[in-house]
Amino acid sequence: MRMIRYLIAVLLAASSICSKAEVFTPVGTFSDLKCIESQGDVLGVEISFIPGFKDSRYEYYALVQFAEGVAAKPEYVPVKMVKDEFSFLVNYLGYFDVTVEGKISSDRLIGKISAPLKQEIELKRQVSFWNRGGSQCIR
Repeated sequence: MRMIRYLIAVLLAASSICSKAEVFTPVGTFSDLKCIESQGDVLGVEISFIPGFKDSRYEYYALVQFAEGVAAKPEYVPVKMVKDEFSFLVNYLGYFDVTVEGKISSDRLIGKISAPLKQEIELKRQVSFWNRGGSQCIR
């Protein structure tokens, strides 16, 4: 009888550990947008990955916003997603197109923006800047 209780306790403990295992998903928002309140400037980039059903399967799209002083018009673009790696083409502030590519983890996005910017990015997975009070910066 003790052995059965012990086995049940071990199985329950194991199942609770397994149920807490993190499941990776690329869906979410990654941002380093910030407000320079003294100047009223918004700086950085925010990328939100969103799934969409097309041709009998889910594909991924990105809502991308760049800011250099002011927040540019967000761009909605298709994403090539393979496991935790992604790439997409997006217009940068209305001037030229850049490729953004990188890797997503449970807590951040690490990647690079192609020429002519040639910029490395590391964005924290978090609630959108605009849902964290960012609208106070655009008076």
